[in-house]
Amino acid sequence: MDGVIGPAIGAVIALASVFVTAKITFKNNSKLEEQKLIRQKREEAYTFCEKCRNSLAKQDVIMLNFVINARYESTGKFEVDKLHPHNQLKMLIFLYHPKLRADMERLDGLASKYQKYFSHYVKAHTFATYTEDEKKKFIRDASSISSEMHEIISSIKEKLINE
Repeated sequence: MDGVIGPAIGAVIALASVFVTAKITFKNNSKLEEQKLIRQKREEAYTFCEKCRNSLAKQDVIMLNFVINARYESTGKFEVDKLHPHNQLKMLIFLYHPKLRADMERLDGLASKYQKYFSHYVKAHTFATYTEDEKKKFIRDASSISSEMHEIISSIKEKLINE
């Protein structure tokens, strides 16, 4: 009987150690995969911060063309299937970087304010009658919103790097 119990206990111990080792390995691999995914999404969010800055800069130029020339001719085509970088950044932050949610909500609020300001005033015929001082005031007001947006985007980028 002793000859059977010893190997049985050995087999149970071996099975338990294999099970524990497999569980620990699985847990470590899962953690590594999760860290890899979060790092990848952080890099994507950083890229979309840059794209947001570039998009914002283009909007500023468009606005200047409206104000200064009282006309604008678009050279680009609108593509329905392309999501704006701001929306892509928002999605990545809300899904993968919840700590940055407050910054993104501030950026959303400013973007909404900027777009309302932009769309309310930016009609080519409106600026045809503006004086130079009125044009400068418009540019200054819109630029202050734009500057604040740039600061928040830079803050998000900094936090993504230091996360």
